Amino acid sequence: MKILVLSGPNHNFAASAAVIHEFLSAQPGLTVTLSEDKNVLASPDLNQFDVCVFGTGFTRSVAQPDGKTLRVAYSGVTPGHVVDNELCVDLWAGAHEGGLLTRAADADGVTVAMAGVGASRLSLGAGCELTAASRAETVAQAAAQGLATEFLTLHRVLTEAVQVRATAPDFSYAVELRV
Repeated sequence: MKILVLSGPNHNFAASAAVIHEFLSAQPGLTVTLSEDKNVLASPDLNQFDVCVFGTGFTRSVAQPDGKTLRVAYSGVTPGHVVDNELCVDLWAGAHEGGLLTRAADADGVTVAMAGVGASRLSLGAGCELTAASRAETVAQAAAQGLATEFLTLHRVLTEAVQVRATAPDFSYAVELRV
């Protein structure tokens, strides 16, 4: 079996890629190649491999804490790239006191809230949008749009996932904790 381990210098997976390559190379019957050439994913050369192991994206997010706001910026991504963000308000209140999360979406982002506790707000910056399922607020609303399954993969009991899709090579957004 031929395996490609795809790494990259500007991605945290690079630290693991060499270890994975070394481990797999020691296994009988495996031919393993370690590469940093992301272009192989769109090349006919990919056909020579049975398996491709890689981390998501070849970018580095830049988080800049600003009080209770986390600002995130990506550069050099392929438009369509999706970033998952898990928003949580209070795990303790959710697990021990039955606090439930609600979500509200608008043109600028999504707010995940727990009554009487606080909220987390993901606000879009330039070069990105929410996925359709991330804009839905309830299962019924998602179902009416034909997105129930996709929406339910984002809904958790104690957290809510919000997906941001790149519409440009450079994009940014912010996550704010509101208490």
